[in-house]
Amino acid sequence: MRNEFFAVTRTSIYQFLYDEETKDATVEKIYVKTESPILAGLRMIPLWTPIAIGRNIFWDDWHTSPISALFASLEEAKQCIESENVVDMDPRWKESTEKILNEIGDNHPAFYVNHAQIIFSE
Repeated sequence: MRNEFFAVTRTSIYQFLYDEETKDATVEKIYVKTESPILAGLRMIPLWTPIAIGRNIFWDDWHTSPISALFASLEEAKQCIESENVVDMDPRWKESTEKILNEIGDNHPAFYVNHAQIIFSE
């Protein structure tokens, strides 16, 4: 079961963490490439809903822009966001994204994968 991953959008990188001991999940925007209404450093703790991962990532009343890819490490996430012509559900990182989704699984206590929304660009 994966308890940490990084989501890349066209403008930002988010870190998602789940602490098995405290049962707390956190979402933090840790990197912004271009202008974004949410600044880097904003850390949120979802209160009443699991974090739903699909084309976007949703929790409580918040959501990310459409995701480009998911990664295990910040280094990989930075390589992705600094690449040229990053698109939503970018097929260049399909393998990494699918690996993270599989490691999260279908029974995670904090993360819910909406497989029906995971459609990669062509």
